[in-house]
Order: sequence, then C-alpha cells, then structure tokens
Amino acid sequence: MKRRTISADDLALIGAVISRAANLTTGLVEAGSRQRGPLARTYLWLWAALSVAGLVDMARARRFRRGWIAADAALCVATNLTRSTWDSDVAPEAVPYHQMYSHIVTATATDGFSPLALTSAAAACASWCVGLARLRRRRPEHEVPLVAASIEPVLLAAAIGVVSRHLRSMEAELDALREKARHDAVVAATESERDRQHRLLHDTALQTLEAVAGDWHADETSLRVLAAVDAAQLRRALEDSTGPADLETALAELVDTFRSVGLDASFEASGLAGWAGPGVEELTAAAREALVNALKHAGGPAATRVVAAATSDTVTVTISDDGVGFDSTTAPGFGIEHSIRRRITEAGGDAEIESTPGRGTVVRLQVPRRSQARQVP
Repeated sequence: MKRRTISADDLALIGAVISRAANLTTGLVEAGSRQRGPLARTYLWLWAALSVAGLVDMARARRFRRGWIAADAALCVATNLTRSTWDSDVAPEAVPYHQMYSHIVTATATDGFSPLALTSAAAACASWCVGLARLRRRRPEHEVPLVAASIEPVLLAAAIGVVSRHLRSMEAELDALREKARHDAVVAATESERDRQHRLLHDTALQTLEAVAGDWHADETSLRVLAAVDAAQLRRALEDSTGPADLETALAELVDTFRSVGLDASFEASGLAGWAGPGVEELTAAAREALVNALKHAGGPAATRVVAAATSDTVTVTISDDGVGFDSTTAPGFGIEHSIRRRITEAGGDAEIESTPGRGTVVRLQVPRRSQARQVP
C-alpha cells in the first residue's frame, strides 16, 4: 500500500487541532472557576466555543481556514486586556499565556510570515505583555520576568515561521521535481513508442520495399511471401495482438518463413521446453533482423543457422552465416543498433555481433530466463 506523504499543511493542521483541543480543555476548566470574574469566564466560554467550532470546521474541510487566525487574535487580545482574566490566586498568567502561545503556534505554522499571521501574533503577544505588566503593578508578589516572558513568544513565532516556510519551500521543490519526473516519463514513453514504430517499419515494410527496389536478390514469389509476412506482423501490431506464445515455436515459424524466400536456414533448439518469458518478442524480432541481414548482405546463398538454448539462468539465440561478412568495427546501421542491440538491452539482456570480411557473421542474443526490462539512455 502506498504511504501518504505528510505535507507542511498537514503538520499545520495537526498543530491547529492540538491547539484547539488544549484551548477547549482550558476554557471548560477555567470557565467554571470561581476565581475568575464574570467577564473573564465569558471569554473563557467563548474560547471553548471557538475551539469546538474550529475543530468541527477542520474535520469537515480537512484544513485550517485563515479566518480563524483573525478570530483567535481578536479574542486573545480581548481576554488579555480584561483585568478579571488575571484575577486568580494561583498562577494568574497561566491561562492567557497558554492562549497566547496557542495562537502564535497556530498562526505562524499555518501562514508563516504572512501579514495576517505577523499582525495577529504581534497583537496577541502585545496584549499578553500589557496584561502581565498590569498584573505586576497590582500584585508585585507575582515575580514573572516581563522581559524574558515577552521575548520567548517572539522567538517561538520566529522559529515556527522559519520551519514552516522551509517546509513549504521543500514541498514546492518536491512538487517541481514530481512534475519534472512526470514530464520526463511522458517524454520517455513518447520516445519509446517512436522507437518501437521506427523498428516496426524498418523491420517490415522498409525491408520489403528495399527488396522490391532491387537492393537485394529476391524473386517474385519470395517477395510475395515476405510481403505477406510483413503485412501479418503490421496487422498484429495494429490490433495489439501477440504472436506465438513460446520462443521455440516463434523461431521455428520465423526460420520457415525465411526458407520460403530463399534463405538456406536451419533451426535447432535445446532446453527451451516451451519457454515463454518476457523476452520472447524481443528475441524473435532481433533474430528476424539478423536473418534479414543474412538474406540481404551475405553475398549469395549463404548457409545460416539459428540455435536457441536455455540454461537455468539465461536464454541464448545464436544466428550465424558463412557469408561475406563485414567490418564490425565500423559504425553500425539502424538495424544492428536499434532492431538488435537496443531491443535486447531493453529486455535486460545483451547482444554480441561478431563479423570479419570473408568469414561470415555471428549474432548472439542473450536474455535472463526471468527477463527484467531496463531503460536505455
């Protein structure tokens, strides 16, 4: 199962939920306290109601709406500037301090350093400082360090804002990377499909047209057979259907086809036992291109052998002829590079082509028995 990534907005939402739950608990507990004045209790009941409304809204919308920041700031300022809020025998600054902290966490985590977040956080902190200063004048026995208590929430807001902005920046970079990955995947898929179509046209219609044009020797009957085979392969491609299920059958039919167009070809198979792994199509298509090259370039009725063998780990198809050969150190053409090497490489295997002028050609195709496709740059 795919794991969902937690975003910066998700973390802000979690912080807002925790803050709302804490405000609800504090509001319900303190609202019933006889140590608070009636106005302070009213504000505390409003805190509880606002917390419930915020939790319900977040549960429905799955996000924290910015409007709650302004509502929190207004209530925080009103609470802190009310004298009865601070009239308590035990830790009178605890409730307004908690509310101010809660609001700063929610505002800076949700909106970072936006004007709304900065203004509301500054208003909450300033009202807290004013209320605390008044408490110090009325009740000197409460020795709360005013400067330290004022600097701490500012540092908290700065730290949370920096982290929030950094997380959102990282999230934006990840989104850009995901978009680039999607774009690259589309480009790769387009190029792969274009290569497939180029190979299909090169291996079928183009070869037959070259034979018709007289680029290599073939009589009329052979041309008809070759054209019929190409037409069948193109139709299968258009209908998105597959050929024979196992490699031995596919290669046997392929060799029979080339015998019918004049190639002196033989076929041997060992250890295949009906093997039908993911590399069947690639091996068959690459072998077909090798046989076409033998028919076109061998320089006469060269004897060609197709040998397929399988071990516990690999499947190997070898196509050899005793024709005129060619200089394998020269730059390969489209057929060798794309229809043979690239095709087999994409199937997770390797293709070796050995040829020397006057000594024939050997094409060796090998794929893992459990073929794993891989991308080719």
